[in-house]
Amino acid sequence: MILVLSLTNFNHNLYLPFLDTCAVDHDGGECQDYALKWYYDKEQKVCTPFWYGGCGGNKNRFETQEECEALCPENPNSARYLQGQVTKPLGT
Repeated sequence: MILVLSLTNFNHNLYLPFLDTCAVDHDGGECQDYALKWYYDKEQKVCTPFWYGGCGGNKNRFETQEECEALCPENPNSARYLQGQVTKPLGT
């Protein structure tokens, strides 16, 4: 009996969820229970403080500058997906 392994190359997209956070404009929310938060300014490429209203808004909101800087790369718009080659065994 001869065992044959076939390999196929295929492209796949790796979704990067942090880009959804860092690449969107900040939103101060609808309420008026203001608290100081941080957002990533994609134009200036820095984390910036803002007053958050306490409800609504979006994911581009961080408790601290350090939290913002830890998640957001220098340029979150540089890639929405990473695309690469993968080699996968298909069977025998």
